[in-house]
This record gives sequence, structure tokens and C-alpha cells, in this order.
Amino acid sequence: MIRIEYIPQSKQRYPTLGDYWTDKKGNTIIKATKFKDERVSFCIAIHEMIEEYATRLKGIDEPLIMEFDLAFEEERELGLHGKDDEPGNDPRAIYHEDHVFSETIERQVVEYLGLTWEEYCKMIENE
Repeated sequence: MIRIEYIPQSKQRYPTLGDYWTDKKGNTIIKATKFKDERVSFCIAIHEMIEEYATRLKGIDEPLIMEFDLAFEEERELGLHGKDDEPGNDPRAIYHEDHVFSETIERQVVEYLGLTWEEYCKMIENE
């Protein structure tokens, strides 16, 4: 089972727009930040669903992804990354390839739903 929830940004496990993990019953949990425009939340959820599946197929454990993301956020606090830099875009990320692929699909869905990538990014930044 896959459960997708749209939640306030403040309820995410760490500063992120989307998150995923497997619960104790083996269900995939996806949490996407809730935006006024549901298309934004939906596209974030699509990205997370694809990334989760791709990494699971490769045997990349979610706790390792979380470990990298949290270390990236610590580096951000030290000024080593910009405000809008994504951990998955960092070539050091063990899930880098999966993140980039997921973003490619996300971009296609964004445009299919009538937004440009630039509009979408502005909506995310202004939340």
C-alpha cells in the first residue's frame, strides 16, 4: 500500500517539501507539503513516489537517504549550500540519479498541469 498525505511544511520530519519511508507494516508513506494550489502538492508527491520506488528497487535504504539529507541540512546551516539547493541534486547523494530522474518526470507533470517550471518554483518559494 502507498499512503500519500499533504501536510503543513512545519509537520515534515526535517526542512523538506516531500518525504517518504516504509512503515512497520511495509507500507510506503509519502508526505508532501500542502500548498494552496493542489497541483504543487501533487507534483511533489509524484516526485517522492518515483524516487522512493527507484531507490527501493536499487536496495538503497531510506535511513541512508535521511542521513545524507540531514547532513546536507547541517552543511546548509554552515553556509555551504544555498537556500533552495536540493540534497538530491548533490552528486554525493547515494540517490542522486534517482532524484534527477524523478525531477525529470516532475517537470513533465508540472507542465502537463498547466504551469511552467519557473511558476512552480516561485509557488514553492513563496509558501
